[in-house]
Amino acid sequence: MACCEARAVPKRSVTGLPFFAHGRTSGCDSAAETEFHLRGKVLIRDAARVAGWTAQVEVPGTTPGGARWQADVLCEEGGRQVAFELQRSGITLAHLGERQARYWESGVRGMWFMRTHERRLKEPQVWQHQTPALYVTEGHHVPAFQLGLSEVVQAALSGQLLLFPAPRWPVRVTTMAHTYRCHYCRSVTAVLARVFLAPIGRPEVLIEAPWRSKGWLAG
Repeated sequence: MACCEARAVPKRSVTGLPFFAHGRTSGCDSAAETEFHLRGKVLIRDAARVAGWTAQVEVPGTTPGGARWQADVLCEEGGRQVAFELQRSGITLAHLGERQARYWESGVRGMWFMRTHERRLKEPQVWQHQTPALYVTEGHHVPAFQLGLSEVVQAALSGQLLLFPAPRWPVRVTTMAHTYRCHYCRSVTAVLARVFLAPIGRPEVLIEAPWRSKGWLAG
């Protein structure tokens, strides 16, 4: 196995997916991979290849400082590298940041699909412009976009997806309002319905921010 010195045993999952399992499982964090993880890596790898990138699963690497990392799926194209991670087990945000920092030190962009932190990821977080993370269901569906995992990966690698712009990034603001006429005084009132934010230079990307009673929520 690439992760340790365990013997690789060919197997087939209940859905027909062929994979290699550890001949022994003690002492290796990668031994107990789930169907969710195995299938998700294949979906990401194949989606990246459709988008024109080369992609491999379980690719190891080392930062300039000597820290080791291993990407679930590493994609490369024209000198660019993007690592996709599927995180099913619990992880603290501090540990998540540490692992993302290793990618940045190595010149690799990292994107995370999380099976945990569902409630937290329903709303934008201040750390997401540095560590892009999206909640993914057990069936590999990304509720934030109502798309499958493969479609989100293809959109990201094709330049059609811009997630979590950094603070103070200039944007173009477009508002939409509905007008209502009072039945009694006949005056007209405009009620703000939606606000669209488009990063400068990326007119094809729109972020809708629906109004909520407690403030604004970027969706």
